[in-house]
Amino acid sequence: RNSLLIHRHKSMSILFNPFTNRSEMTKRLANPFLLVYASAASLYTDVFLMLSGCLTVYTFYGRLQKGKQVKLWREILDRYFRIIPSVIFLILFCTFVLPLLGSGPMWNLVVTSHAEICKKYWWRNMLFVQNWFGYNSICLTNTHHVGIDMQLFVAATILTPILYKYPKRGLQLIIGLALLSTIARFYVT
Repeated sequence: RNSLLIHRHKSMSILFNPFTNRSEMTKRLANPFLLVYASAASLYTDVFLMLSGCLTVYTFYGRLQKGKQVKLWREILDRYFRIIPSVIFLILFCTFVLPLLGSGPMWNLVVTSHAEICKKYWWRNMLFVQNWFGYNSICLTNTHHVGIDMQLFVAATILTPILYKYPKRGLQLIIGLALLSTIARFYVT
């Protein structure tokens, strides 16, 4: 599933390709397989996030059952420093190196414009809050799920000990948060 998520993000760049025959492009994009594949793209992200969350909670729950503590700040900092070197490299490469590696009629639209966004908003990726802002102002749009994953990791780090100590109240809290999240998403949409 993770490879489908990566493939889907990479294939989105096809939408930036220029076309000379609109009818031919429409016919190709109307392929039933492509329609299902494109429609299911959000499911790939959901599965990725669900598996990540399950592994996080399973690990924390196992530690709690063994009598170990889940130290909130240590867990978050460990994960942050594990992920951030790759994020820094990616931002630096896509902002300062990639724009120099090519040219063409669509280059500025795709690569240079994203580099300019990254020059302005790189700090959002460093704090893993890039998904809180409009898609048009995200530095490295293909990393939106990394921000979501980090935020859900923080939530799992907070909620797992509560769920372990107070199962009924913890479950009520999680259901309440899921309901609030659904309402907020509905409101924004």
